[in-house]
Amino acid sequence: MNASLIIQVHKDAVSASSDAALDAIVHAIKLHLGSDKCRVIRASDDEWINVEIDSKDPVSLWREIENIWLPRGASGESLRQKWIVVCRGEMQWDDYKILAHFDPSVPLG
Repeated sequence: MNASLIIQVHKDAVSASSDAALDAIVHAIKLHLGSDKCRVIRASDDEWINVEIDSKDPVSLWREIENIWLPRGASGESLRQKWIVVCRGEMQWDDYKILAHFDPSVPLG
């Protein structure tokens, strides 16, 4: 079983630019890895969106997303202020790391 990278974006304050930025990231991931490796899951109340990406190396994938696919400027910054990014290991939630969090007081790693 592979590990996965999960990007959760809280929709309560998502702007149109951050929504477009997330769509662009999802599109790039699907082109790069294949559409079967990336799933978008929306909460029934539309409070959050999860992007789940299967990966053998989710930490490296996260670095690639941050350095290559994350838009620069306001739309990328808007996403950073709304997301939680987690690497879920092969043991699922018994083996996870927080890679990024909108709340700077949350410890990473």
